[in-house]
Amino acid sequence: MMKLVVVIFLTLGGLSVSAHTSAQQQHVTLDLKECTVMELFQAIQQQTDLFFVYNHRNFEHIGKLNVQAKNEKVEVLLKRVFKDSKLDFVFNEQTVIIKPQENNKAVVQGIIRDKDKSPLPGVTIIIKGTTTGVTSDKDGRFKLVLPSFRETTLVFSFVGMKTREIVWKGEPELHITMEEEATQMDEVVITGYQTVDRRKSTSSVTSVKMEDLNIPGVSSIDQMLQGQIPDLIFMSNSGEVGVVPKLRIRGTSTLIGNREPLWVLDGIVMQDPVDVPASDLNDPDYINRIGNAIAGINPQDIERIDVLKDAAATALYGTRAANGVIVVTTKKGRIGRPIVNYNLTTTFRQRPSYNDRAINVMNSRERMQFSRELVAQHYPFPDDINMVSYEGLLNQLYNHELTDEQFEKEVERLSVINTDWFDLLTKNSVSHSHTISISGGSSEATYYASIGYTRDNDVVWDSNNERYTATMKMNTNLTSWFNASLNVNGNVSTRQYYQQELSPMDYAYKTTRALPAYDENGEYFY
Repeated sequence: MMKLVVVIFLTLGGLSVSAHTSAQQQHVTLDLKECTVMELFQAIQQQTDLFFVYNHRNFEHIGKLNVQAKNEKVEVLLKRVFKDSKLDFVFNEQTVIIKPQENNKAVVQGIIRDKDKSPLPGVTIIIKGTTTGVTSDKDGRFKLVLPSFRETTLVFSFVGMKTREIVWKGEPELHITMEEEATQMDEVVITGYQTVDRRKSTSSVTSVKMEDLNIPGVSSIDQMLQGQIPDLIFMSNSGEVGVVPKLRIRGTSTLIGNREPLWVLDGIVMQDPVDVPASDLNDPDYINRIGNAIAGINPQDIERIDVLKDAAATALYGTRAANGVIVVTTKKGRIGRPIVNYNLTTTFRQRPSYNDRAINVMNSRERMQFSRELVAQHYPFPDDINMVSYEGLLNQLYNHELTDEQFEKEVERLSVINTDWFDLLTKNSVSHSHTISISGGSSEATYYASIGYTRDNDVVWDSNNERYTATMKMNTNLTSWFNASLNVNGNVSTRQYYQQELSPMDYAYKTTRALPAYDENGEYFY
């Protein structure tokens, strides 16, 4: 009889199905060497009419098989070959269902101590990659039920101790020793002049790691602080790329003067690149586009940021710290072989369109109808406005520059122009940022160096921000009591933008669509 083999992959259950028809008491004769589980099942199907249902994952730990059988029952053969696999074989007429045994669960237990051999109660033990776990009792003992007998990674964590990961391979009992954790970055406060234990600091300080601040598509560290620091006010009066936001740590003031916080980079007070008079600080064409003291620093070179908020900052930096202090700590070299890192960030910005929900302006016909209604209500148009659209044509009609027929013809022409100013003045843009760094060293000296390039392209034509950065940092231990460090930072930035009076975005929003962009000769109409 011709045998038929059908394999059906069930997506939800991850099951493989091999089909035939047979009864439980079928006998087979086999002589297979170095065969897989699938090949074994196929060989049985060639001599029987069995229908196998099983999960591939239950056989992942089984390698090549050597199977010999002479007129042996299939049930006996399967239990003999897979006797150590903790599997059950359920025969249902012509179907053989292979599944894990109901009691196929492992129990891992052990005791946790510190380096002095004292038991540690309250240690958290979880299965890595899951939320399943337990805690150790008052004697440091724990017992955890695992879903299977496979190798499992257990994560042991305890306050003040180093987190450990242990691979359980079936040992009857684990003996775990936890080591004390050295002072971490989160447990200290860096003020620029000194590093203070957080438990000994009474100042109002917020510390964040750079890995928690890094936002793709943002090229400036001050913009990354938005919403990350309690009590820090973030204000931006423009959506252009590279625009420096206003940061207020202690609120705003009614007095005219510089209310920007003081930036400190690796203990060095940073000054703004251009000395802008206090009366011009609120002009967006000055400090907001020129850049602040930290605008030239590559965020990829920063390790952490500490924000000093209260009056204690003035004791360190004087009256310059009256608006708060933001201390930036850059990365240092590490002990070990050189490690090279490359970071690439790409951002796509889509230009605005009249079809966007947030943009609700009149089209040409609506604009012409609106002017008609104003004229019908005898609205007096101001003398200083540009006489365009319907009112412009009406003015030409009154001055006998157009006939009635020409007037109606021009009104109909302007009603269907629908000039797309967003298409003319903006474009879709792609911005990109590249940083390559190398770090390494020995116990005597460590080094860190990086170079970076950032190009922020705005959706407005010819509006962009370009920056080159370079950093080198070297620390040496000359003697047991004398250390030396060398820090070199450099950056070059160029910004191309439109003055506030010539804002293309404002022009696209406020200019009537009934105004043509070009005349009959292809020249600019207005």
